[in-house]
Amino acid sequence: LQTPNGDLIQYESVAGINWEKFLQEVDMDTYFKWQLYVAEARLAALDRLSRERGQLVKFVCLTDLADCPLPPKDFMDTDKRVKTEVFEVTAAEVIHKIMFLSVPLFFYTLFRMVQPLLPEKTKATVKLLGRDFSQDPEVRAETGEVLLQRILAQRVGADDVDGMSGKLRVVLAGSAFERGVLVTAGQTVSWTFRIGDSKDLEASNARGRLGGFLDMIKDATDLRFEVTALWDPEANEDIKQGEEIGGRMATVVPVETVTASDGEIQGFATAEHSGIVLLRWTNFHSWVRAKVVASFEIGVEDA
Repeated sequence: LQTPNGDLIQYESVAGINWEKFLQEVDMDTYFKWQLYVAEARLAALDRLSRERGQLVKFVCLTDLADCPLPPKDFMDTDKRVKTEVFEVTAAEVIHKIMFLSVPLFFYTLFRMVQPLLPEKTKATVKLLGRDFSQDPEVRAETGEVLLQRILAQRVGADDVDGMSGKLRVVLAGSAFERGVLVTAGQTVSWTFRIGDSKDLEASNARGRLGGFLDMIKDATDLRFEVTALWDPEANEDIKQGEEIGGRMATVVPVETVTASDGEIQGFATAEHSGIVLLRWTNFHSWVRAKVVASFEIGVEDA
């Protein structure tokens, strides 16, 4: 993976990780050695590309923290060792950007603890982003529109079976829940979903005290749903000729409000070109109350 400027992209995801199971299956000394191996492999790749192009090639690190619970002490101690003994030695001079995506609240505190250990050059490259990171202009500029949508298409949450189905997906106030599907021209993408009602909200612990108080005044389950497409210029000659990003994006289903009272919602669309079809449930209009996608299932069929 490369940025539009030719730098390498390193994408990591700990979305919904089960730390207890992780520590049972992965020895921390082994984890440290693996991080050292990754650093050496990254340096070798950057050196090779820099020699081939006659210019310094750096890397952009994207770490996805969606639904990541607080790490245990054993992991945090090892991670601190990685930062000081591996990252600082091997990466400080070749980092272009480090972006943490969908950052949970606890991470801000952890970052303040680790920040003093980082080289000054590294500190300037770090950016913490919320769940709406895909709307951030800097993220879009660094990754490029097509690559960003590929990353979104392959994100899998903690309670998803394979990224194509899941239950009780909480959509926090001011955030979005997205699922993307890689398609070829002529394939049909179908979707079935239901917006959570009061029972689903309770089951998912989506409401805080203030949200619960507001529910006593007026119930709110509404989300905005839309389907868009980003056609891949590498696979579509008719789009490739000088098209800007806006010319490669298409609205498949316009934004509409969906609520629990709508029951089960179904739909489908046929891909006009090869690329990515992105299904999106947004809660940007809410300042306080989270909402829930009670269940969803996405399918792809050949023509």
